[in-house]
Amino acid sequence: DGSNGTTFQTTLPSAIILTIANDCGSATDTVIIIEDTNGPQLDLGADVIACEGDIVTLDAGISGVEYLWHTSTGSVSTDPELIVTISGIYYLQVSNACGTDSDTIVVDIHGTIPTPSLGADTSLCEGEVLLLISDADVETSVVWQDGSVLSEFVVSQAGTYSLTETNHCGSGVDTIVISYEAGPEAFDLGEDVVLCSGDSILLIAPATTDLITWQDGSHGASIVADQEQVYSLQIANDCGVSRDEVFVSFDPDVPVVDLKPSLSICPDQSVTLDVTQTFDANYLWNTGSTLPTIIITQPDVYAVTVFTDCYIETDDILIEADDDCEYEIFIPNVFSPNGDGVNDEWMVLLDDLNVIGIECRIFDRWGDLVYKDDATPISWSGEFNGKLMMPGVYVYVLTLESVSGEERIMSGDLTLIR
Repeated sequence: DGSNGTTFQTTLPSAIILTIANDCGSATDTVIIIEDTNGPQLDLGADVIACEGDIVTLDAGISGVEYLWHTSTGSVSTDPELIVTISGIYYLQVSNACGTDSDTIVVDIHGTIPTPSLGADTSLCEGEVLLLISDADVETSVVWQDGSVLSEFVVSQAGTYSLTETNHCGSGVDTIVISYEAGPEAFDLGEDVVLCSGDSILLIAPATTDLITWQDGSHGASIVADQEQVYSLQIANDCGVSRDEVFVSFDPDVPVVDLKPSLSICPDQSVTLDVTQTFDANYLWNTGSTLPTIIITQPDVYAVTVFTDCYIETDDILIEADDDCEYEIFIPNVFSPNGDGVNDEWMVLLDDLNVIGIECRIFDRWGDLVYKDDATPISWSGEFNGKLMMPGVYVYVLTLESVSGEERIMSGDLTLIR
């Protein structure tokens, strides 16, 4: 309008042009003023969700108006911005010469960044499962390490497992390492042990980091077994127990060898030397034989050694030539089978180790056989076929067999009286 003041005032819509000049030149700018009969347009935007501890600033986003805030606590403010620290419904009214507008916004301040907790790293036993659980609320999303989104996760094998929980405040992650432990392996202390008197054996536990417990409560890696008893070992950990036992005994089989100092034999006789034990044993004679018995036919000194796993016993015997080689036999020549209890049977008494067999036959005076037997002792009651024989003289014939296989026949008379 040609005025040259430093300010310009107008109440009408128009284009206002300002030019500033000096000796060096000029500059020009233009502003368009439009008349608007509408009042202010207020939009506080979408409702706000914040986390505990957050500070929310509400701003109308317009200027040149008067502000009137109303809070959920009943307080008011005329500031362009409102600082909010608690949840509530907030109301703003703005006014200028053209009119008034208002809007409401809900501020929800709650929640924190999730802090999932899966617990400490865990060791499980073979075959066990572990249920991992997220306690996230409905506003929090869950994602496990494999991408699954359920609130629970079943662990059945070793590995590293993670849980990510996310809500409007942020995300939190926790991780747990699951390992698996086996129960103690089966072990073998060995077969039952038979020791010799005074001996001992060292029982050794298998190499392990598990708890070792012997039958006496000790926990060493080995134990000296020097008593006759059951020795047991238990190996245990959190996942189980393994046991074994072994019976340690001492050899009771002590050989007994008694050959007597000496023995006499006749020519063509033989003697059996027997050192047989009631248990397993090894034998060695000075003849070279390894049998428990030997048959001797010649005078000499005979020695034997009996071996077991724990003991050695020796003995010897002198076998001498016998100058008196008659059979040791008693043959009565008269008997009286009359039932008076005295001399009622004719008996042949034989006390000779060299005789291994005997047969007796008795004949009457006509040569008829009235008795025959080969069992010892020889005993005749004076009967034949259940009938009493008549008194008289009878003839006996004895056939003797020696250990050398030689036979000798002896005969004589016997008298039966009533």
